[in-house]
Amino acid sequence: MSNATQQFHFYDEITSMHTDHLNTHGILHFKQFVSSHTVRQLLYETKSVENFLLNKGASFVNGIPLKFGTDVNGTPLIQRIAFASQYSSILRDFLKSDRIQQLVKLLLPFDGRIGETEKDVFLLLTTI
Repeated sequence: MSNATQQFHFYDEITSMHTDHLNTHGILHFKQFVSSHTVRQLLYETKSVENFLLNKGASFVNGIPLKFGTDVNGTPLIQRIAFASQYSSILRDFLKSDRIQQLVKLLLPFDGRIGETEKDVFLLLTTI
């Protein structure tokens, strides 16, 4: 494994080792940043939001178009759900958690934040 693909564990705060690695390699990989239980919970909540939006017949959220498709069985799905946290307290609380807010420090020296109601939000979670 090269230095650029080094994996880190997250212990409640961003350290200088993390920011140094990010600044040097342009990537920072936290292994198991959240628990598998939390990932399952977030996926369940996202699916619930998707079902709500599909049943409502929504095509936009905050002016952002939803992208639709079908799964392998032909069942409708939303390929990109905008602003899901507006429809789930669990997703909203996760975005406001200390764990996620620590990631904003990686934007320094810029004044960063997670905008839940604007067009500049993107959050990617993996279970790698």
